[in-house]
Amino acid sequence: MRIVFVMVFLGIALVYPVLQAWTIWRCRGGWRTASLLCLVPMGPFYLWSLYKILIPQPSGDLSGMLIMFVAPWPILYLIVLALVSEASRKTTSAEKPISH
Repeated sequence: MRIVFVMVFLGIALVYPVLQAWTIWRCRGGWRTASLLCLVPMGPFYLWSLYKILIPQPSGDLSGMLIMFVAPWPILYLIVLALVSEASRKTTSAEKPISH
């Protein structure tokens, strides 16, 4: 059972930091600030969840599993943010006249 838990945790929990780093790297200006807002609640929560999972806990302590239920929301936020940012970038570059 523990190996299934670890696999699910890695599948969900590792997507968030990769996506967070990618949006920080890819976005510019206010979009980057919007991307960084996710770190305010998720940074400490993520570290706490990792601590709870990596340090052996008494049987029945499932508090480390909370990251699996919380991580999809910032993942969704970052995906929408990246899509809107990219659409905004394409619209802005299409409006600029080409100078010769």
